[in-house]
Amino acid sequence: MRSVRQRPARAAAALALALTWGAFAALGAACGREDAARAGAGAGSEASEKQSASAPSIRHVSEEDFPAAEMREWLAVNRQYRGWTFFTFGDTRYLMISRGESPNPGYRVEVTDVAIGGDGVAHVRVAWKNPDPGAVYAQVVSYPVDIVATPAEVTAYELVFEGEGAPQSPGRVEPNIVVTSPRPGDALAGTLKLRGRARAFEGVVQLALEDGHRVLLRKTLQGEGAPAWMSLDGDFTYDAPSNEHGMLMVYVDSARDGSKQDVVMVPVRFGK
Repeated sequence: MRSVRQRPARAAAALALALTWGAFAALGAACGREDAARAGAGAGSEASEKQSASAPSIRHVSEEDFPAAEMREWLAVNRQYRGWTFFTFGDTRYLMISRGESPNPGYRVEVTDVAIGGDGVAHVRVAWKNPDPGAVYAQVVSYPVDIVATPAEVTAYELVFEGEGAPQSPGRVEPNIVVTSPRPGDALAGTLKLRGRARAFEGVVQLALEDGHRVLLRKTLQGEGAPAWMSLDGDFTYDAPSNEHGMLMVYVDSARDGSKQDVVMVPVRFGK
């Protein structure tokens, strides 16, 4: 979780990974979207070339919309702290803004605008909202969050915090893990050809590849520590799968509580 103080995260050496069937339930849809996108690339690419910038409607996401059960842990852990964090699944990156512990449900946080420019930067405005005057609220601790979905291709996020009690705006922030290969729905043929970059405290990143029944590949990648970027490039062989669909997960372990942070999940297929 990136807070207003930019707390670092350290990756632990041990890897404990158990992908759930909830994540694999989304595989067919994700791979199908990829096939459809490739099949219709002609007309779609022509239209996208004419569009240099977009201002999509805001897609707020609730826990019921999560495509993977791992996102519930991500929400439960990070909502306790004020700041922002990312979770990438397939072709979608989820941005969560958290207000942290608040004395009652009258305190809220809301993403009010998302505009993605032609440079791939998402400009995000976030409102800190306080209890309505005269309203009566249950005096129970709450942890206000707002989660929005954006394309995974967004390169950076320009965050602006507004409203009474809002912390200083962090400005431009970037996801700490970016996987450029494999792409969602790609078919692997005995070798995982991983490409991407990461920024991790102590330069330790974890990866695992599953087929829904067991882990086929586990790796701890070591590189230069943050704030420098480390390369994730590497070719890795994996055990024979027993299922057509698989899931790649790349992440770091939090130094604070051992939770998975900066998670990138890529649905893949196993070819011959």
